[in-house]
Amino acid sequence: MTGCRTDLAAEELPQGGGQLSGVRSRQYQRDGFQITDVEILNKEGEKRLCKPTGRYVTMDLTGFFRREEDAFSRAARLLADWVRELLPMQAGDSVLVAGLGNPGVTPDAVGPLTAASTLATRHLKAQMPEEFSMFRPVSICQTGVLGTTGMESAEVVRAVVGAVAPQAVVVIDALAARSSERLCRTV
Repeated sequence: MTGCRTDLAAEELPQGGGQLSGVRSRQYQRDGFQITDVEILNKEGEKRLCKPTGRYVTMDLTGFFRREEDAFSRAARLLADWVRELLPMQAGDSVLVAGLGNPGVTPDAVGPLTAASTLATRHLKAQMPEEFSMFRPVSICQTGVLGTTGMESAEVVRAVVGAVAPQAVVVIDALAARSSERLCRTV
């Protein structure tokens, strides 16, 4: 690690594709996009990559900038496939979508903008279950940022999880990257 802040586990991997103890990673193409799949397996992996144990999937969407045919629809399908794979759930399980970030600062607004574009259905399912039977219960929270709310985003999400008790939480946030080439093309 170079000491430069990054949220992407893929940027912590050694150059040239070498493996690290406690970490499993692979790179491959899927639907025309480069995927880096990193699993941090244990405490040793956590120490090496400075990230908690878990799975980190990074999609490189450079095809947008090359104006490849159907790049948007292919990326949307791929992202939907990843969400389904990473969150195997039963049909009626509820989801909390948390949009992190500052809606007034363009580079940090991806979380709030995504949350604002997500359909909240938890209340509809509760009030009209037959009419909304094809939807899963979805709750949405927008956390704001510490500088304007006085609360860490994790504190807000943890409190909402306690109140709503979803089976899964999907968090959307802008991430810090080392390489400017990742701007507007990394999920």
